[in-house]
Amino acid sequence: MRPEDFVKKIIQSVINKNNETYRSLFDETKLNEVNEEYWINALHFYNSLSHENKEVLLSIIKQITVDTVSNIFGIIDGSSSLDGKFEDFTLLYNNNGQKLNGDLQDILLQQE
Repeated sequence: MRPEDFVKKIIQSVINKNNETYRSLFDETKLNEVNEEYWINALHFYNSLSHENKEVLLSIIKQITVDTVSNIFGIIDGSSSLDGKFEDFTLLYNNNGQKLNGDLQDILLQQE
């Protein structure tokens, strides 16, 4: 697997899938089905928004997910620090030991 393919799969399975999940949760969950105070408050807030503002909120959530994945890729690539220290990580694919990291953050930001 090439690093570009790995990033594409992460975008599909983490970023896009999570965005779809949040959209579905907000659009389809009924208040009487929820027991957690966090979700009750979140649903009240979401339901108070106009259609346009709901889309803005969902785009903010997606951007937060992109930023989070980007930060993790930066740490794995060695371009960002972890607790103020730059660590050497290696992300290997399969038994052949193909190295994936080094440019994951750049690839993600180009694809997104």
